Amino acid sequence: MRRATSLEKAEDALSRRPKVRGDLRTELLEGDMVLYVPQTGRAYLLNSTAASCWNRCNGSITVEALGRELAQQYGIDERTSLDDLSSLLAQFSRAGLLES
Repeated sequence: MRRATSLEKAEDALSRRPKVRGDLRTELLEGDMVLYVPQTGRAYLLNSTAASCWNRCNGSITVEALGRELAQQYGIDERTSLDDLSSLLAQFSRAGLLES
């Protein structure tokens, strides 16, 4: 069986369509967002930028397209946007906040 190259892994990551778990509760708090996981009682505080990403993770947009949108919204280059977005999505994933 052939192993995927770094380029293939990167392309695969960019084509993913992240989706937040539907069983989480969200509340706005002074421009930030609080995510509450009822099953564990854990809560996460997202700043407004992370909340903007969270609200777009509905399974219909690719990581690459979301990175482009965020780059335009915040006036930064796409590479920086994709790097930051990938890091944030990895944190969401490690915390179990995204559907698999």
